[in-house]
Amino acid sequence: KDGSVRMGRLGHETDESLEMIDAVGQATRIPSSDIAKREMGSISMMAPGLERLLSSEELADLVAYLKSLK
Repeated sequence: KDGSVRMGRLGHETDESLEMIDAVGQATRIPSSDIAKREMGSISMMAPGLERLLSSEELADLVAYLKSLK
């Protein structure tokens, strides 16, 4: 509600708060009463072009890991 914007993936959520995990894995607890608006972003947190730097096996491992976070 203070006008700040946070970007990350949603961690644990309760009625009182949610946990936002940023691109480097840092978790931040945010009280629900401090949240004015929530929306899905259209920008990936993955660095642009990263998939071109990874081998097929590394990319498959990355996808498997990301799926495990759901």
